[in-house]
Amino acid sequence: MPSTIVRRGELSRMITPIKKEGLILTIVILLATISPWNSQAQEFGRVNDYENNGGAYHSFYELGEATVQIQVLGSIGVTGLWEVGISIDLGQLIALAGGPTATLNQETQGSTRSYSDGTVKLYRRAGGRRDLIYEAEIDRMLMEPEHYPPLQDGDVLVVETVTYQQNRLTWRDAFLILNTVISTAVLIDNLRN
Repeated sequence: MPSTIVRRGELSRMITPIKKEGLILTIVILLATISPWNSQAQEFGRVNDYENNGGAYHSFYELGEATVQIQVLGSIGVTGLWEVGISIDLGQLIALAGGPTATLNQETQGSTRSYSDGTVKLYRRAGGRRDLIYEAEIDRMLMEPEHYPPLQDGDVLVVETVTYQQNRLTWRDAFLILNTVISTAVLIDNLRN
């Protein structure tokens, strides 16, 4: 086995570069973990500017895309504050929020048919107040997407639905009508005789 002879002073010169590289590496790692730039890279949207205590904040956008915040209210699946990309139009926002809804009375659901009509209204802040800038019936709105106004930050979307209920003719109703007609015919026949 060959032996290595290290002269005096050579060992300290060999260890010193290793200590310096280790010290520099330790400082770089320490700065990277406590740096404020590291935490900013994790943030997105405006959700980090506010404290969110519930499920009323919703977001849908591609990372890096400019966004607008819209309040969604009324008879719609998911109400609340929506942050969406500027590429989202009014119809897509309504679809993302679950679409228009109508509630039926549980007691009459079996004996009635339900027809829903509704309107979509978009309000925009102008001069310190909110003005109605778009209003359309839901059916017409869905047929004419080219008339959607572009969404802007701070808009308020209100979906209103009205449910009409029409009674259905059931077998009991038919039996009652048939019974009334037969009873009337028998009564008229008896009165003639």
